[in-house]
Amino acid sequence: MKKETIKKAITILFILYIPVLFLILYGGRRGNLFGIEVFSKEHFEMVNIMPFATIISFFERAAEGSINMNIVVRNMAANLLMFIPMGMALPVLFEKVFDKLWKMIVFMLVLVSMIEVIQFITFYGSADIDDLILNVLSAMIGYGIVQMKFVRKILKLA
Repeated sequence: MKKETIKKAITILFILYIPVLFLILYGGRRGNLFGIEVFSKEHFEMVNIMPFATIISFFERAAEGSINMNIVVRNMAANLLMFIPMGMALPVLFEKVFDKLWKMIVFMLVLVSMIEVIQFITFYGSADIDDLILNVLSAMIGYGIVQMKFVRKILKLA
């Protein structure tokens, strides 16, 4: 396949990914994600600036049985997987902009920070440093995948 064809396919997939990401981030009602009660009202009134505090709290609450372990796993998995496609697509679609890891990290820190602030202001989430950490890590995983030699060869980036 030609490089242009690959980029067009990735562009189409990225365009389809953006509204899905938007629905995941903002599609549920306050405290409710697709009909599943996720957080209480108190959750939306808090701000977490302590790294790993929410993650540790989730696992402590799961260990004592006050929260279902499925909620913990879904939250962690969603935060860790949600931005992998973005981390893969951006360096392919904008090679010159995201030619260095630090540029991708800075961009993702700004983007995810804005998402966290919007979620908090609109009551579709809380401002949580742990989400920021996991989402940026997710994008870095995607970026790392695209930087692998065999992937670069497949995508005609090598």
